[in-house]
Amino acid sequence: MNMNKYLDVNPEVAEALANGKPVVALESTIISHGMPYPQNVETALNVEKIIRENGAVPATIAIIGGRLKAGLTAEEIEYFGKKGRAIHKASRRDLAVLCARGEDGATTVTTTMIIAHMAGIRFFATGGIKLNPVKRLFLIKPERVVRKALFDAEKGKAVSISGGSMKLVRAASGVLPQGLMTRLSAMLFSF
Repeated sequence: MNMNKYLDVNPEVAEALANGKPVVALESTIISHGMPYPQNVETALNVEKIIRENGAVPATIAIIGGRLKAGLTAEEIEYFGKKGRAIHKASRRDLAVLCARGEDGATTVTTTMIIAHMAGIRFFATGGIKLNPVKRLFLIKPERVVRKALFDAEKGKAVSISGGSMKLVRAASGVLPQGLMTRLSAMLFSF
């Protein structure tokens, strides 16, 4: 299935991409599943504000009514925040089904990167990849993540910029404004 026919790129995001401005993708699961309403909406809008203040354009990624969205409006973020956990948490395997059924889906790290790549967005900031020192369910070495992200960037794929222990912010510091990356990292891990 060609998923690009289901892709809607927000006009602000499309203009930024066409003009070579930096665009930063953000996942939507953190809005619907990460925090209670209205803190979820306030946080999402504040992260977008920080991105704009630092010279980039935010693109919160989601699936609404079966449409893959690269860049949400404030109203769409509010909608996601109010619906909360009633919205399906969408992994890679769910994309085609949600599009076919015309349903909503909150994007995970993987689905955010897929949709961002489809839209031509090369950078993705997330608080969703976090190593829990108490419950070590898996271990990802930061060096390996940075190496993989740089490999993906060379191939033109989206790069995930995580806060916290991953320190991938440093890998992107030469591409995106350092102030933006530092503030995003602090913001995404403050809750």
